[in-house]
Amino acid sequence: MTKSNTHNIDEELIALQKDLIEFGFNEDYEYVSKIPKKTAWEKLSAEQQNRLIVILERNIEIYKQKEIETREKNKEIRKELDLKILDEIDELDKKKAELFSQLSKQDFPTLEICAYEMVQRTHQKKFRTYREAYRWAVGTCTIKGKPINSWKQLEKAVERYYDANKHIPLTERMRRDLEG
Repeated sequence: MTKSNTHNIDEELIALQKDLIEFGFNEDYEYVSKIPKKTAWEKLSAEQQNRLIVILERNIEIYKQKEIETREKNKEIRKELDLKILDEIDELDKKKAELFSQLSKQDFPTLEICAYEMVQRTHQKKFRTYREAYRWAVGTCTIKGKPINSWKQLEKAVERYYDANKHIPLTERMRRDLEG
């Protein structure tokens, strides 16, 4: 409450009365409603000021407790929402796995080409990680009709694929040396 000689405390008292009704403090509500309108804080007796301070301090504690409860409730709501989202993601993953299982076995001429294809599919967001793509390929792809034994084979094969396709860019100096 403002402690100004010219300021009356009507607005504050009205707000306080609403809080007291909401919190169920009928006796305090009756007390506050009997304070005359257009009263300045300084015009109140020390006893009235002290009682209002006690009421306000209690209300502040109630609001703090309500804020804590609201935060906890919001955390619970967020946790429930997160669980629903995770369940939905799981359902989509199952649907994705089901659809992938309906694909016919894919046959590749070499392990390197299969591994490179899995890298491309990962880039196209068909898989979240390379390893996930490699593991899928182990159960779904063949190399010249033979099954792939391990996803680690594909991991090594993609390294070989990239190593085989590396080229060294020639600088101007290298070109002159080769020509000259």
